[in-house]
Amino acid sequence: MSIRSRSVWHRIVISTVAATFLSACASYGLNYLHPVGPRCAEHVVRQNPEVEADGSDSFTLISFNVKFGEHPDRASETLKQAGFDRVDVLVLQELDLPSARLIAQALGYDFVYFPSGIHPATERQFGLAILSPWPIRDDRKILLPWLESSDDARKIAVAATVWPQGRPVGVVNTHLQSGLTPVKTGDQLQAITGCAYEVNCPQAGAPMLGTWSHQILAGDLNTRTSDAVRVADEVLSWSGLRRVPGIGRTYKFPPFGFDHIYASHSLTVREAGVLSDVQGASDHLPIYAVLAFTEPHRDPWEGFDTGSGWETYLPPETTSCECPAGGCA
Repeated sequence: MSIRSRSVWHRIVISTVAATFLSACASYGLNYLHPVGPRCAEHVVRQNPEVEADGSDSFTLISFNVKFGEHPDRASETLKQAGFDRVDVLVLQELDLPSARLIAQALGYDFVYFPSGIHPATERQFGLAILSPWPIRDDRKILLPWLESSDDARKIAVAATVWPQGRPVGVVNTHLQSGLTPVKTGDQLQAITGCAYEVNCPQAGAPMLGTWSHQILAGDLNTRTSDAVRVADEVLSWSGLRRVPGIGRTYKFPPFGFDHIYASHSLTVREAGVLSDVQGASDHLPIYAVLAFTEPHRDPWEGFDTGSGWETYLPPETTSCECPAGGCA
């Protein structure tokens, strides 16, 4: 090989290595590891008469992975056309702050949003939101352990108390890491239950929802195998939750779906299913459940502190969710 040939070959090798290195660096994105924030929330509902308790003994929840929040307008239109534009609790995964705000304003819901980081695929924030026309209180971020898999984006869960029909329901919105083994799926779910319902949590202030009789966990669990579903069922049963039946395929594969709703035994499932037409809003299908309180009727808003405010925070530009001036502590 001539000197010139070797020189050209060396430049090709160096360029290839450099490109590979930069590509690898870019593939990690940025993860928000603070246990409290960033957090954004907005009060959209303005004393709407629809949120006055009417004595109903049931409420409706929808969970929807909206695929990076690429088409929030289509997502809200999907719910409206299906007649689910006035649900009691809406939990969304894979969205940024502008998408969360657009959907909340289109439906007239209050919302709280926690980004888990900046996703390498979009270079935009990527997180979870809980929306409701009813009061949302005591919202918290649960930072999930990062586990070795094909998914470098750190995942979180968001816990809050929502008051449908003036009755407290603990809600956990979650998005588990992709590509986990069934055992690691169980590890991430135990991190959630340890913080939401028990005292086995590295984050201060746990348990977050342990005092309420009614509990729901919903979201994208990324259960790629039937074994992963069985592990999820077992782990969540330890906290008194069982998977809502009647929800099938929600993604291109597998037949049993990535997305699930789990509810405590104090809630009876009246109806559940999948919305089949998403109008290009996402690669996931939204899932829903109509749940009824099994306990005797109680006075609405019993135990609700009407004097306690709900902290709202939106940055002036409302394009990213950052810690407020006082920090996330």
